[in-house]
Amino acid sequence: MDVLLLSVVFIYGINIIQCNLPDPVTRSQELSERSSDLGDFLRLDNPPESFSGDAARVTLEYSCTGDYYVGVEVISDVTDVIGSEQSVKVFTKVFKCTTDVERSRFISKNVRLKLPSKLAFNYNALNKKIALSSKTKIRAWMLDTNWWPLCLKYSNCYTRSAIKVSHNTNIDPPFSRPFVTARGLRTCKSFSWILLFYSTSFKIPQCPVENEVVQLIQYPVALSGEAYGVYRKLEPYNNPDLEDKRRAQIMKPRFTVSVWLYLLEHCFAAPLCSVLHHSTWDAKYKTPLLFITQTGNVHIQVEHTDGQQTAGIAWNPVPLNQWIRIVLTFNVNSWTLAVTTNRSLSETKYSEYRHEGPPVRYDDTEGLFSLGGSENTRSVRGYIGQATLYRHVALRATQIPLESLFHPMFELGLSRREESCASFLHWVQHRVHVHWRDALGRGRPDVCTNPFYAMLQSFVHTSVVMPVCGPDDKVLKHRKYADRLLRNMLSYGLRDNLNYKSIADKLYRKAMDMIDVRLRSVPTAFPLLKQSACLGNMDAMYTAAVILNNGIHVKADDIQSQAYLMLAALDNHRLAALALGHKHRNGLDGLTVDLEQSYRYYKFVADTARADKELHKDTDVLTESIRLTDELAINEQTDENGDIFHWLSHQAKQGVLSAQNRVGRALFWGSQGLQRNLEAAVEYFRMSADTGDAQSQYDYGIVLMRGQGTKKDVQAGLQHIQKAAEQKNPAALNAMGWHAQHYERDMTKAAEYYERAYRLSDVDATFNLGIMHMYGKYPGLEKDVDKAMRYFSLAAPRGHLDAGVMFASINIKGTSRQPRQVFMAAEWARYIAEMSPAIGLVLRKGIKAFKAGKSDVSLFYYALAADAGVEVGSFNLAWLCEENKEGVTTFIEKECVWSKYNISIQRESQFVDSYALLKMGDYYWYGCQGNRDIHRAADMYAQAAVKNNPQALFNLAFMVEEGVDIPTATLRYIRVPLRLQDNNATLLTFLYTKCRESPHSEAYLPCSIALWRVQLIQFWDSHQTLIKVSSVLAVMVFTILSSYTMFRVPRYTSQRRHGDDANI
Repeated sequence: MDVLLLSVVFIYGINIIQCNLPDPVTRSQELSERSSDLGDFLRLDNPPESFSGDAARVTLEYSCTGDYYVGVEVISDVTDVIGSEQSVKVFTKVFKCTTDVERSRFISKNVRLKLPSKLAFNYNALNKKIALSSKTKIRAWMLDTNWWPLCLKYSNCYTRSAIKVSHNTNIDPPFSRPFVTARGLRTCKSFSWILLFYSTSFKIPQCPVENEVVQLIQYPVALSGEAYGVYRKLEPYNNPDLEDKRRAQIMKPRFTVSVWLYLLEHCFAAPLCSVLHHSTWDAKYKTPLLFITQTGNVHIQVEHTDGQQTAGIAWNPVPLNQWIRIVLTFNVNSWTLAVTTNRSLSETKYSEYRHEGPPVRYDDTEGLFSLGGSENTRSVRGYIGQATLYRHVALRATQIPLESLFHPMFELGLSRREESCASFLHWVQHRVHVHWRDALGRGRPDVCTNPFYAMLQSFVHTSVVMPVCGPDDKVLKHRKYADRLLRNMLSYGLRDNLNYKSIADKLYRKAMDMIDVRLRSVPTAFPLLKQSACLGNMDAMYTAAVILNNGIHVKADDIQSQAYLMLAALDNHRLAALALGHKHRNGLDGLTVDLEQSYRYYKFVADTARADKELHKDTDVLTESIRLTDELAINEQTDENGDIFHWLSHQAKQGVLSAQNRVGRALFWGSQGLQRNLEAAVEYFRMSADTGDAQSQYDYGIVLMRGQGTKKDVQAGLQHIQKAAEQKNPAALNAMGWHAQHYERDMTKAAEYYERAYRLSDVDATFNLGIMHMYGKYPGLEKDVDKAMRYFSLAAPRGHLDAGVMFASINIKGTSRQPRQVFMAAEWARYIAEMSPAIGLVLRKGIKAFKAGKSDVSLFYYALAADAGVEVGSFNLAWLCEENKEGVTTFIEKECVWSKYNISIQRESQFVDSYALLKMGDYYWYGCQGNRDIHRAADMYAQAAVKNNPQALFNLAFMVEEGVDIPTATLRYIRVPLRLQDNNATLLTFLYTKCRESPHSEAYLPCSIALWRVQLIQFWDSHQTLIKVSSVLAVMVFTILSSYTMFRVPRYTSQRRHGDDANI
């Protein structure tokens, strides 16, 4: 019966997926099997993710073909007593590889990582000095013996080594470390000492550690020069001593701010641009403000106790296009500014200033610190690589160590990238000159001629000397298309119209045309993308970042990918900003988990989403989340030549109102696969308005008032809207209120219209009432941000973009009565940002490629959407990788099935598809990639079951049959009655019954068979005695009847024979 069930399950679509995992083969086994072929090799095997004490070990595997020194070392940033960090080598172990036995043979050494006591152990009588650490690396290297003397002299063995590996790890925090014990000590201790030891070894700390050093920025943030930045909020201390100290310094402030800054230009759009400023939730400046002026000088501003503001300016302008460190040290009423360049403390310039007048007031728990800009303040244009606030200590610049070279701001290589691009730009300029010279030479022989003319001149005797151009430089293969493009653009004398943007656009378009044909063209197209990126094309930057991040036909490189994203985000590229926000939200690809930093990127895209939609570009389309598993939605996608569009157009022209509205809105917004066409949309709006329909009259009136797709006519538009309002159309009533507010300046009339529309559940009216309360425009009432927030919270969930943006803005700062809610702010900013037309265009290209049968190209476009954090992009990418048509995933370096399904479920429940939950349940149930977790599998199946997925219910039942004890919380989540949970038979009956009753018809038969099987087994268990007795009785009756028949038949046959003889 089990075989029959599995056969039916396979036929009717309830799939049970298994991961066939072979026995793991370690690197050691592989190397041992082919040790004779090894060259120089080095590897850290299973290094610890965190460690402490003196028992941690790491296995070093290596082979050497010559005389080498092999070393293992631990580097960590150790925090000293004043709170500053310094990179220190805390462990080193070196051994030699010289003997003939060791050469060309795989060697494995178990190295004990013995740390200093202050980093290895907890506090007690044996270890009274403890230290904090961060950014720890375990490094191994192999160095030729000839370099050993220099390595010892300069302590740079790892840097000099050609063969080296490293692993990021962590040293446990102090109270998570083991205690130093007296066991093993060679000296004898007195009884009093032992008593002190035991009394301190088990002492529980009463107060949590509160760091007076605050990391404001840990990972570089891109600042575009606009009103966006990263907000930070400091809280009062829980420790009463620290809090008393903080309060005592409000009128006598002492603090230090250290900021690493990479400026691309001085302030250009405003008199002052912010690096860091302190302000309240309602945008009132507090101490301190650190601005950059238009001349590049640093402007420091503070607030006095009387509320007045004073400022001082440093004399020396800050340099551009390099990393600098700015240290602001404030002591009571004077400050010192130290600007360090080239990572050298000797190249530091100092400025000092004293603020006269009343005492300076500084309360760091009041309001917010903004790194970069805020809603009313523009930021500098560049990057903040790292920022630290020392809350209550005035430090000299020399007391703060420089950041490690391994910090991400240096690893991104922004300076090197600019140098590389500068080289390419120089080549472009040179080739433009060469081709322009050649173009002139064809029409003017006196300017320059081809070398062919020089050869001709040697045969023809003439007194005219024809100038000869020098030989052209050899063009590298990957630059030949760019060179040919420059020649073609200059062939018609277009030098005056030639610019980097036009060249970059053509290079990008050529690269994308190649990829649109087939994904295998990426290796050829990638150099063109890099060249286009150097010339400033942001789409090329983002595309290159995605290719590098996923390793699509190229070697994956997270660092270079991140650098391209930062460059694109600097110029406000929507998808790049979304990608950075997504990575900071989830801590992907080495970025820190930082909701406030992700909000900076999401907020920019959210602010521009509405404006981008109102621009009505022909290339923009409505963002539609269509899954490749949804065949119905895919079939509804059409275009101007599709049957669906032609049928709807025909219906609309015949006067069918619903068809007129559907076609008009599809053309207006660019939905259902159509390109935007405002002129055609307005014609359909006019046709539907002629019918007298209130909503149609409103739609037509709005486009007339705005002049979208037709000539602007405010009065005619207003007349149509008034007709709709007379029919009590909510949108029209809101429009009348908006006209009264902005044109008639009659707030009372506007509020009346808004209230009428609000009572009819109009979302725009809800938002407009919130705006009136936000800015104190509502008649008879004062400004009330909290009341405005309530209106925004009603409008935002119904899809109002501006309401969502305002709701996020208030949550990130809080109000006088409402605390900050950073998570809520980041989530709403992301939700609105993902409605940007930039995403809609990428998703549209992905669905069109899929419908055209180009699964590889479709996969590429969904990778663009997935890296931006779009859930449907991650889902479709995972599904295409799972399908793996034509082996496309062979050329993608990173795993793209389980990782993308996992990302797609990290959203609010209503946005998650049950299929992704089902796949993640399979992942944990079958232990794919060695990660088996039965309880998580049950949880995933339960979440899918709640979404009416029959396969999930079937899998839960299968787990029960396999003997898995499903947690009670999981059963309660899928609403299994308590009386059915104790008995497996009743539980299975419930699950298979719900599976059979699913609206998915394909699940009916397999779930029914499984249910019948359970019912038969249950019937057997309940009545097996009766069945057995009945079976015995049946056998007995059958035996008696058979015996009777056997004896009866011969006698009857004998009688018949005698009768036959008598007749004869």
